[in-house]
Amino acid sequence: MFKFLHSQLFRYKSESSSALYGIIVFLFFLVITQIVCYQKYLFTLTQKNNEIVKIAEDKKNVIQSILLENISVNRSLAYIIKTYGKPKDFNQTAKSLIPYDNIIDLIELTDKFIITDVYPYEANKKVINYNLFSDEAHKLEALKAINKNDLYFEGPIELIQGGVGIVGRYPFFDSNKKFLGFTVVVIKLKKLLDAANITNQKENQYWFALSKDNPVTNKEEFFLSKKSEFENSIYARVNIELGDWKLYVKSQKNFTYSSTWPNILFGVLFSLLCGFLVWLILRQPERLGNLVRKKVVELKRHQYLLYQTQKLAKIGSWEIDILNKKVIWSDTLKDIHEVPLEYEPQYDYLTEFYSHSQNKEAIKDFFINAFSNKTHFNTQLEIVTNKNTKKWVYVIGEPVFENGLLVKYIGSTQDVTSEKNASQKHQNLSQQLKEIGASIPGVIYQLKRDHNKQLSFEYISDSSFTFFGLYPSEIYSDDQKFFSIIHPDDKILFFDELNNSAKELRQYNFTFRILKNQETLWINLNAKPSLNAIGDTFWNGTFMDVTTVQNAEMEISYLAGLLENITDAIISTDENFVIKSWNKGAEVIYGWQAKEVIGRKFQMVMKTKYYAVDRKNLKKDFLNEGGFIGEVIQLNKKGESVEILMSSVLLKNKQGNITGSVTINKNIEDIKKSKKDSVYKTNLISVINKFNNDLIQNSNWLKVLGNSLETIGETIQISRIFYYQLSCNNDALEILNWATEDVKRSFNEYKIIPSKVVSELINLMDKKSYLNDFTENLENGAIKEILQNKSIKSALIFPIKVNESNFGFLCIEDVFKQREFSDDDIAFVKTICDNLSTAIEKSDYLKKLKFAFDEKNSILESIGDAFFAVDKNWNINYFNKVAERLFKISKTEIINKNIWGNLFDENETIFYPHFKVALEKNHSIHFEAYYEKQDIWMEVSVYPSEVGLSIYLKDITERINYVKAIEKQNQNLKEISWMQSHVVRAPLARLMGLINIKDIIIDDEMTEEEFYNLIMKSANELDTAIKEITNKTQIVN
Repeated sequence: MFKFLHSQLFRYKSESSSALYGIIVFLFFLVITQIVCYQKYLFTLTQKNNEIVKIAEDKKNVIQSILLENISVNRSLAYIIKTYGKPKDFNQTAKSLIPYDNIIDLIELTDKFIITDVYPYEANKKVINYNLFSDEAHKLEALKAINKNDLYFEGPIELIQGGVGIVGRYPFFDSNKKFLGFTVVVIKLKKLLDAANITNQKENQYWFALSKDNPVTNKEEFFLSKKSEFENSIYARVNIELGDWKLYVKSQKNFTYSSTWPNILFGVLFSLLCGFLVWLILRQPERLGNLVRKKVVELKRHQYLLYQTQKLAKIGSWEIDILNKKVIWSDTLKDIHEVPLEYEPQYDYLTEFYSHSQNKEAIKDFFINAFSNKTHFNTQLEIVTNKNTKKWVYVIGEPVFENGLLVKYIGSTQDVTSEKNASQKHQNLSQQLKEIGASIPGVIYQLKRDHNKQLSFEYISDSSFTFFGLYPSEIYSDDQKFFSIIHPDDKILFFDELNNSAKELRQYNFTFRILKNQETLWINLNAKPSLNAIGDTFWNGTFMDVTTVQNAEMEISYLAGLLENITDAIISTDENFVIKSWNKGAEVIYGWQAKEVIGRKFQMVMKTKYYAVDRKNLKKDFLNEGGFIGEVIQLNKKGESVEILMSSVLLKNKQGNITGSVTINKNIEDIKKSKKDSVYKTNLISVINKFNNDLIQNSNWLKVLGNSLETIGETIQISRIFYYQLSCNNDALEILNWATEDVKRSFNEYKIIPSKVVSELINLMDKKSYLNDFTENLENGAIKEILQNKSIKSALIFPIKVNESNFGFLCIEDVFKQREFSDDDIAFVKTICDNLSTAIEKSDYLKKLKFAFDEKNSILESIGDAFFAVDKNWNINYFNKVAERLFKISKTEIINKNIWGNLFDENETIFYPHFKVALEKNHSIHFEAYYEKQDIWMEVSVYPSEVGLSIYLKDITERINYVKAIEKQNQNLKEISWMQSHVVRAPLARLMGLINIKDIIIDDEMTEEEFYNLIMKSANELDTAIKEITNKTQIVN
């Protein structure tokens, strides 16, 4: 007890000290890593601040550079005003001063503090006459510009003309430094910020704010962002002197100490890991001691389990120590040999228990071969135990070498007597099954389905190859090979029946198809299921080939079905011509059921009339020749005549005696009727084709209809036909009519059908798109009254619609009988009416097309420009009169000819490139060109279309000559100007100089005559120059 307590106390002290050292190490590293993290945070924070300051300075420089680029506008305008005075056309002057890529929205000019001019004017005219001193803020900002005597920007402010902008005012003074006014530029705030790339968006890295002290309240006002958005944030602020603005910049992502949490976390985890490693290393010896004690206990438990396992499996282990010549057996091996546990096997008597000398020699050979080949061995041998019991054992052995020398053999021996006996019994049963399987015409098998519903063949006889093309070994190795040859259409039913048999434990009898070498075979399966204790189901049964039987049954079933479903009457008799069979075709044709006629004489049932044949000779010929084929008339059950094609054959045996007859009778009434209908349909189609051809060849559709009414009436065998056409007030006017000679024509009675009746007729036709009825079946009304007055028994009326509107209608009338118009009749009349509608629409369309064509020609002929059109192959398809005059060629000479080589030269280098670009790139082109053939200048406009080019040409020769004259005149004026400024100025200057020094020269340097000669010389030069100018002026005029 004392030792146990002492060991536990030592263990506790050891674990406590290791934990204490681990905590100390953890705290040490934790402090170090957190100091490093904080220093890194301070360094990163400084970098962020410097970065924001740089961005702020960059944006300030960008804004100032943009504003200074536009300061030239203010200064230039101020210079112009001081030098030349206020411009007469301020808008033109201001427009010329604005650079191309500027951001200035408007320019203003003030007289003192009153705005007098603005550009652009229309959009900003409301600021004219505005006094800057009317608003205290504007006044103070304007005074700042005056005090600075330089450009100064006010704002951002709400502009009078709308929007928010900044206003740059540049003061200008007179020579006495008296203030005259401002030149002003206004820039919209958004334009300035966009130019400086200053935007506040969530995806941007930085956030901006612009502020300025209000000149009235001296409070800082913010733009773009609120001041609160920059509180508790790291930001930079810079001053922009041009407008006394402050630009604020901050990062979208605030960098705080919490942002360094990955580094802090790493420091904590690193410290924990160091403390844990120290604790783990210090307690390792104790842990190893505990582990050794635990493994010793486990080893003893495993030894016990090994012994029990060897005992249950009847496996004993052994070892032969070559060096010490000692043999060791396990207790299980001693049990197998039925020797006491204290038995010590002798080294020299290793083979004493093996029966027969060949077993003893065999085991020796195994040991020798294992030593020679340095490999293991295994074998089955028979032994005789200490109690003279014969047993079969499975021996496994392996040599063990050390430094190339054999030191021992180790191995195991298993008692396999039971398995050996069972195997021998199984071989005997298998042989018996093979003999049974070979003696029956089928395949014997045992099929197993385990509790997981997996199928496998436990046994199948050798005849499986004959039946299925698969050897038993193939099926054993892969059961799916058998199931894969089952026909796809039978596979689902095969497994359904198998499952039902397993579920109900009933006989499994099923016929299915297999596919063997591209051949379909029928197989009958018959098996009885049984269930074992663990839930596995077994079927013991046979497979039989029933292909021959199945095919015969199918053939019989097919022939029986064919006989029953054939539409002809098939009747068989015995040798006395008593009816034996009567199929469904016979029941349909004659009306008698089979049970009514079977057993009766053929002649008593079938009353037959032959065409131009003597009955006695017919019977004689039938018995001699053995058959008859021909058309006859027979009576059915109702006594009605049926036209029949009869084919009758006598049946005789090998001796030539009559055994019966077979008659096949075909009802040919439908065939004859079909031939008649075919002729009728052919006539209808011929009439439609002729009517269509006439409509195509003759544009007068009314004339074609009038010529066709007789043909239409005679073809469908009708009494009379009327064509009515609707008037503008919706009355129906009779336009055309036709009737047979034997019909009384009372055409004058209804030349006009009132609109009310027409409306009723249209309503009747709208239900089925036409009217087809007996007169007496119609509801009482105006339509019925008119048809009765005209003695019409039945009528077929079709509307004629043009562009989906009612145009007229065609009336087909029968005055003799109540005729049911067939589907062919209705389709025929409908086709006539539809084609007539199409012809009328076509006629109207052609009229409209001609009018549009004439109108287009009139327009193109009336325009003042020459016009012609070409297709994509450059062939001319239109040429107006102006073009004829321009090119001096007639339309008939040029239509359908190619423009290249006819209008223009084939190697032409001006027109062809322009025309080609317009055609290929499908866009219009305008150019001027000289047309050498006619010595004229042309203005050409080319417009592409889907079919080619439309080309407009205008003779601009006169305009070109006028321009050239103006250019020549300008040149002369330039020469006159030069002469006035140079040639005239020289003699004139001499004259003026001589006059000014007249008194001095005459007295001191020359005589008066010499002086006047000089004056005359200069005057003559001046006169000559004036004459040249006069001549030039006359040329200009």
